[in-house]
Amino acid sequence: MTLSATRIAHELARTFLSWRAIPIALFIAVPIIYGLSTSATFRDPMAAFAHSLGGPATLVFAIVAVGIAVLPFSAEWKDHFIGIVRTRTSLRAYAADKFVANFISVFAVFFLFAFVAAVFFLFLQPALGVAYEPSPGSTAPANRSRLGGAYEISPLLYAVVYSAVMGLVAALFASIGFLCLFVFKSRVLALAIPFLLFVAQTALLFARGFDAFTFYLAFVQVGNSDAPSWTLLVPIVMLVVIIGFLLVRIRMLRGQFPGLA
Repeated sequence: MTLSATRIAHELARTFLSWRAIPIALFIAVPIIYGLSTSATFRDPMAAFAHSLGGPATLVFAIVAVGIAVLPFSAEWKDHFIGIVRTRTSLRAYAADKFVANFISVFAVFFLFAFVAAVFFLFLQPALGVAYEPSPGSTAPANRSRLGGAYEISPLLYAVVYSAVMGLVAALFASIGFLCLFVFKSRVLALAIPFLLFVAQTALLFARGFDAFTFYLAFVQVGNSDAPSWTLLVPIVMLVVIIGFLLVRIRMLRGQFPGLA
């Protein structure tokens, strides 16, 4: 099976060069809007950045991740567009192209979601002379994040790595939603599973005291400084394992989708 760069580019254009670009741009601006909506004075730029990513958009990120590209594909699935596609191209190739385009789209959106906020709060605000009020005994910014090592090297490197991790986690959740469409007959259930998985895993591990391994703190890394950087890999590996399980399950069900055989 060979991926079609043309089809992937077409799908990316449908996401970023259409009316969808407007809500995506508004979503990317949410951390800045939320961060500026408070009257509090922060102790340093890192605290302001952490606060900006603690808004409502972060709490429902799994829903947003699925909605960016998976929801349009699910509409095609519901409208039997896939049946028409089969007559012109392999369903397996078409689904693979959609999967890759979905992954890239969600990664890009959430990378910008974090990176734009990082540039604004870590660089632009200090350059504009925003006042901060360090509290007595407060820790250094690098010591308040699992990615503090990157911050010590360069705040820009920290912003890039932080944004890349956020984009990766969001893209993996969206991939789970995408694959669930092939496994579950109920489209609503398939689209809801990433969010339900996010909530259930986070609540269970928080209750057990393993908060460092939760999906939530893999997505929002600021404020989890007690855990070493490698703990970020655990929830990411969990998501990869779930995706692997879904791929195996789809292969077992391929008889229901002749084009996937």
